[in-house]
Amino acid sequence: MKGYRSPSWFRIKGFLGKKQAQAQNVEPEASKSAKVQQRQPDLQEDLLEAALPPKIYAFLVEILERCMVSQSDVATALAGLEESSIVDKLLGMMLVDEAYSEIAEREAESIEAMDFRQVLGWRTWHFLLALYKHMISPAESMERANKLKRFLASQSNMLGSITTAAHQAGDWDTLLLAVGFCQWTGWRKWRKELLQIVRDQIGEQAILDRLQQMEQHPRLVVERLLIQRSRQSITNAR
Repeated sequence: MKGYRSPSWFRIKGFLGKKQAQAQNVEPEASKSAKVQQRQPDLQEDLLEAALPPKIYAFLVEILERCMVSQSDVATALAGLEESSIVDKLLGMMLVDEAYSEIAEREAESIEAMDFRQVLGWRTWHFLLALYKHMISPAESMERANKLKRFLASQSNMLGSITTAAHQAGDWDTLLLAVGFCQWTGWRKWRKELLQIVRDQIGEQAILDRLQQMEQHPRLVVERLLIQRSRQSITNAR
């Protein structure tokens, strides 16, 4: 029937409204606002994700924090999402679709500007959203593990064009962030090759200096994860 909405639709709609209000940190008391800012210190205006709609930014930060806390690789970083409630899964899928659109627009602008570091950042978000969507899809544990392997294999091409262009341009910062991406996804051979390329060009100390500089002056929030894993890769290689 045209215009008809089932009762469950209204429940989901109401739930989404509550989540959006929470994502925008609508707090009546100053003390509560201070607590929110203390809990999410990375809500900085100079980071590129801050220009995204508040509900999308809050959703991305939530995914990122899961990955930052987990010291393991991508296979377990988002473990447990499959146990989310049906309403949470529906909400997550809606936010993923909205975030895809926002990120694709910004990635296109970065490609046009030939800013490889930003392109890698936005593509990392694209990867995380695809992973999130994959993890909340219903599947048995063994089937999920096999699907995850296929998913990771299908995503490897997304990094190739960026690292090739960055290498040709001598963009070592982007290559170092790509090392972190490979460390996190378990692409060990690729990680070793990229790290060796940068080492041969600028040396160990310059690598550490660049990582520190990017850590102090990040462009995107997601670079926190990539820098963390780049340091991990360098430590493991010693």
